[in-house]
Amino acid sequence: MPQKPIKSGFKVWVRADSINSYVSQFHVYTGKETYNEKGLGSRVVKDLTATIHHRNHVYCDNFSSFQLFSDLSSVGIHACGTIRSNRKHFPSEVTPYLKCGFAERGDSMTLQSKIQPNLTVSVWQATKRVTVTSTNCQAIPLVSVTRKLKTSQHHPTTVQKPSNRTT
Repeated sequence: MPQKPIKSGFKVWVRADSINSYVSQFHVYTGKETYNEKGLGSRVVKDLTATIHHRNHVYCDNFSSFQLFSDLSSVGIHACGTIRSNRKHFPSEVTPYLKCGFAERGDSMTLQSKIQPNLTVSVWQATKRVTVTSTNCQAIPLVSVTRKLKTSQHHPTTVQKPSNRTT
């Protein structure tokens, strides 16, 4: 990991309850395994969700891919997570929408898949551009949030962002 202050250490992935933070499963990375099913991120998420099915929700940060979310959806697991727009296999039909410039903080757009109707991609301009994909949200209206901007001498201001309400 390039930005780690100390390069040595352990990689541990955790599945935890979002309400009480109880750790229900963890996986310690011990090196490359013999099989490579669609990358390390997909394999980790699938291993950690192997024992949960039907009507569960999984949230992840940068472990997201459209294929992974489709696979999880097929076993009844809804997923939501940030995704990098330069990620391998990122749909080319979404890329032109991401390249359009946002004028200011709080601007956003949401796209819904024609192939997989429960898959949405939301792009929101925060300090940096944030891209979120989800199989548990619909294209829904924006909500107002309060943020402190450097340009307004740290006084709170209201900006719009995509809602994270789940179905």
